[in-house]
Amino acid sequence: MKGQTARAGNSTRPEMREMIKKLPKLRGHGKNRADTVNSGRVKAVAVNLAKLETAFSAGETVTPNSLVNKGLVETVRRKSPVVKILATGEITKKLTIEKCQVSKTAEEKIKKAGGTVTK
Repeated sequence: MKGQTARAGNSTRPEMREMIKKLPKLRGHGKNRADTVNSGRVKAVAVNLAKLETAFSAGETVTPNSLVNKGLVETVRRKSPVVKILATGEITKKLTIEKCQVSKTAEEKIKKAGGTVTK
């Protein structure tokens, strides 16, 4: 054979190995690695105390369903999402919070206002 195969040092790779070498080594583990690796993780929707103060009246119970009904949170696949209440803002009303995740400082503020938190 003349040409490339006749020259010294020639070694053409097999076609399959050539294809494999061109593929990215860690597909999906790039900039947003946490989104691709932990895609099954359920992320909580954040709701601030200031929004609860404006949307709810004193004595009401706050649940994920009630938050969806008030329009503070959107449904995820026709179900009420996992909700976490954060301590941004002040609260003066006595509220009962059920079935929601609550940060420590938010829980302190709610109890200080006379409300209760059940998990």
